[in-house]
Amino acid sequence: MRIAAQKINRGIHLNKALLKDVEQKYIKLYGRRCNELYDMGFLSNPFLFDETEFLSALFEEYPNISVLLTRTVDRKIPKSEEFLDYITKIVDSDVLRSLLIKYKDLIACQQAFKDFAYLYSHAKFLKRSDLLLVKPKLIVTSRVENTSFLNLDSKYVRECFDVEDGFIVKSLDLGHILLKYLAEDLGIIDEYNSHKEANTSLFKEGLTFEDDCNYINLILEGKILTYTDNSNILLKRLETYYEEFNVENNANVSCTPYNEYIFLKAVDEMIEYVKAFRDANQDIIESYVTTSKLYYKVRGSKEEVVDYTVGLVTKDYNTGNDLDIINKLRGYSGLFIRESEVDKDNCVFGCSPITLAVDYEGHVFDTFYPVCCVFNKTTMALEYASSYKFSNYEYKHYSTMRRFVNSQYGTDIKFGNIRNLVDFIVEKEFATTSDKNFISALLFNVLTIDCDMQTIESNITDSSNYRFVLSSDIYASVDKVLPEVRIVLKRLEY
Repeated sequence: MRIAAQKINRGIHLNKALLKDVEQKYIKLYGRRCNELYDMGFLSNPFLFDETEFLSALFEEYPNISVLLTRTVDRKIPKSEEFLDYITKIVDSDVLRSLLIKYKDLIACQQAFKDFAYLYSHAKFLKRSDLLLVKPKLIVTSRVENTSFLNLDSKYVRECFDVEDGFIVKSLDLGHILLKYLAEDLGIIDEYNSHKEANTSLFKEGLTFEDDCNYINLILEGKILTYTDNSNILLKRLETYYEEFNVENNANVSCTPYNEYIFLKAVDEMIEYVKAFRDANQDIIESYVTTSKLYYKVRGSKEEVVDYTVGLVTKDYNTGNDLDIINKLRGYSGLFIRESEVDKDNCVFGCSPITLAVDYEGHVFDTFYPVCCVFNKTTMALEYASSYKFSNYEYKHYSTMRRFVNSQYGTDIKFGNIRNLVDFIVEKEFATTSDKNFISALLFNVLTIDCDMQTIESNITDSSNYRFVLSSDIYASVDKVLPEVRIVLKRLEY
C-alpha cells in the first residue's frame, strides 16, 4: 500500500471533458429523481430535493423504516450513498426499495455537487489543456489519508481521473482482511472462516460475505447494526472500547477510532497482499488507494452505457418561464439560473455553466447554472433554493387528457382496475417519467370504472380544470385500495 501511495503521489491527471460528463450525469439524475419523488407524492416541488420533507413523508408511509435508518451507534441517519445502498439491500418492500434508491441517488448527487464545488474552488484547468496534473499526498498511518488540499478521496472526483484509451479501471478489495481482523478482535474468527466459505454475511442474514467486505467501513464505524448475535457483539465491543479509553486517559488525549485501531492491526497483511497482487500482475498501473481498496488501470475495453432521459421541464429561476422544450429532450429538468444573474462573489459552483436554449427556433441561447449546484461560499447551503416558491401545474380537463392518452399510447393499453394502474405506475415506474396531467387522467379513468362515480364527481372542485379534493368517501369507495394507490392519490390532492 505504501509503494502504491508513493507511485500515485507522483501525480494524477484530472480530465476536463470527463469532469463535465460526470457533472451532466449527476445533474440529470438529480432532476429525474426529484421528478419521480414528486410524482409519488414525497416532494411538493419537482425541482429541488427537500430532505426533511421527504423523510417526513417516508416515515409517515413506512413508520418502521425510521428504526432501520437510525440503528447506528449515534442513532443518526448516516447521510451517505454507501449507507443507503446497504439499506436498499435489506428492506423487503419493492416500493420502499425504489424510494430508498431515489433517496440514495439524490444524496449522491448533492455530495457530488459539493465535491465538485470544492474542486473548482481549489484547482483551475488551463484553457488550452484538457488535463490537469494534481499531486495527492497519500500517507499510510492508522488509515490511508489524502493530506493534499484537493478532495481526491471523493468517489465522484475519482470518476474524473483520466484513463488512457485502451485501459479500464478495476479495484482490488482489501475489505476481507479488515473483516478478518475485526472477527479476531470480536472473538468470532471461526465464524468468519465458515461464512467466508459459504459466502454469507456475518452480520445480516440474506446478505453475502462480499457485502460485508464492501460495507466494511460502515461496519467498523458502527453505522450498520442489525439484531443478530454478531452485530450485538460488535455493538458491545464498540461501547467497551471507548469506555475503557475514557477511563484510562484524560480529556486531553484523543482516542484512536475503532476503525483505525483495526486498520493498524491489519495493515501489514494488507501491504503483503497488495505486493503479491502486484508481483502477479506486473502490467497494472496503480491509480488510487483507500483504506479498503486499491484502484488500478489495466488494458481493456470500456463498456458503453447509453442513458437517454427526457426531462420534465426546464424553468428559468428568475422569470418563472419554461425554457425551450429542446432542453427536456436533452435530459435536463429543474430550475436554472442565468450565469449573468448569479452573485459570483458569494457563491461556489458544483458544475461548469450549461448552455440552454431559451428559444431554439429563434436561436436564442444563454448560459445557466442548475440551482441545485449553486452554493453559498460560507455555509455551503443552496443559495437560491429557499427563495423559490413552486406553484403546482394546473391539471387539464379529463376529456382533453383522455384524447392525449389515446393518441400517445393507443387503445391497446388497458386499465381495467386499480391494481392494473398500480402495476403500471409503481412497478414499471411509469409515473416517474410522465406528465402529472397524464397520471391524473389515468387515475380518474380507473376510479370512474371501479368506484362510485357520484362520489368522484362530488369532489371535483373545478370543472374547467381537472382538480379534485380527496376525502374519506373517495378512499372508502375504492375497492381494496393499496398503499401504493394512496401515494398516487395524495399527490393529486389540493
